[in-house]
Amino acid sequence: MSAPGVDWESLQVESTELLQRMLRVDNSNPPGQEGKTARILERYLARTGIETRLVELSPGRSSLYARVRGTESEAKPIVLLSHLDSLGADPGSWNAETGPFSGTLHEGSVFGRGALGGKGLAVVHASTLVVLAQGGERPRRDVILISTADGTRLAAGIDQLLITRPELSDAELVLGPGGMGIENLFGDGRTAHAVAIGEKGFVDIVITSREDPPGEGSMSATERLNRALISIRDRKSIARLTAPMELTLDALADFAPFPRDVALRSRIFAQVFELGSLKKGALTRGMVTDSVRVSDFVAEGPAGLAPSRATAKLRAELLADTDPARLKQELRLAIDDSRVHFNIIRGEAATASPVPSRLLQIIERHVSRKEGERPVVVPVQSPWASDLRVLRRHGVPAYGFVPFEVSIEEYEAQMGRNERLSVDNLARGIVRMVGIVRDLALAPPSDNE
Repeated sequence: MSAPGVDWESLQVESTELLQRMLRVDNSNPPGQEGKTARILERYLARTGIETRLVELSPGRSSLYARVRGTESEAKPIVLLSHLDSLGADPGSWNAETGPFSGTLHEGSVFGRGALGGKGLAVVHASTLVVLAQGGERPRRDVILISTADGTRLAAGIDQLLITRPELSDAELVLGPGGMGIENLFGDGRTAHAVAIGEKGFVDIVITSREDPPGEGSMSATERLNRALISIRDRKSIARLTAPMELTLDALADFAPFPRDVALRSRIFAQVFELGSLKKGALTRGMVTDSVRVSDFVAEGPAGLAPSRATAKLRAELLADTDPARLKQELRLAIDDSRVHFNIIRGEAATASPVPSRLLQIIERHVSRKEGERPVVVPVQSPWASDLRVLRRHGVPAYGFVPFEVSIEEYEAQMGRNERLSVDNLARGIVRMVGIVRDLALAPPSDNE
């Protein structure tokens, strides 16, 4: 990577230490409390003279806005999006020496909740801005970093920034969370670099069970709820190819040998030969089925007594053509219990941006490991909700790309235990992101301008 004045070895050390400091702050949401982490990131950027601003969402909660100005003020900016909050974590389920808020460097990896997610990506973006600011060639476009509060829940941070920083709504494109390089993602042994062009829709559902009335049975509310949740888990999920998955298969066909390339491009053959393996895959299952998971569990009643009512909150991630009301009815039929009730409390439709041919080509160039190699880079629909959905609703082209390469087990640790990011992955990710952003920020105007 050519970047005059940049000491890459020192940058690797600094970025690793920055990630460790950020991971040592517990930003589990709720309550989030992202202000301290935002200040850590802000100080790292401000010391190199980068323009920064903390935007307070509420006491103790802040998002960060930073910008490297380009040479042409009328050119639309490139925006790098991450988030500072994280999912919760149970320290007791992690290895003793690598707790979720330890930031421990162990066997070449940094451990902590958010390492592979929002905080790891925020460090990559911040380091990219530092390289751009120190480089000899200024970008043509502004490059803006935003790292938000409340990115894992209600997206209040990005909503606020869109009001206070209106230039975000006029971005050339946004790069944020949602896709990365995953080993053997599609079962062919190769690492597929997924670029999220959209996200599944979702609904949050409250499921409530009540105990049997006196004289009519002996099932407690918690027993009934447990039985209901098992029925939901074990229900038959129907796999199907939606329009976003068809785009993925078409892109995969470009990398596949005959006759698999024919099967991937044919909707009929794909249904017969590909859909079953996609449903069995740990990550691809979410690309072809609706999924439901428990996000919270509450039992109500006096201490020491069986509760009279028990409640669980469910998050259902939905394919683009799924009707939430139909899903609710399917869950009701799967449980078949009149004393279990459902209530949809919140939902959002799936979002998508146009397939970014130029961006995909740029990513291909920078994730290649060998001269002349064409890596597998494909558009996908992300199964997880992120702040990108808000930007898409404002008409902003928004794409999920995280420049790491991980195993399926490492990827799944983002929502489980022992989440980690190797130092090599972090360093390689920074080099890749710098190259991608420089190509985007130095490029001539696109058709969007």
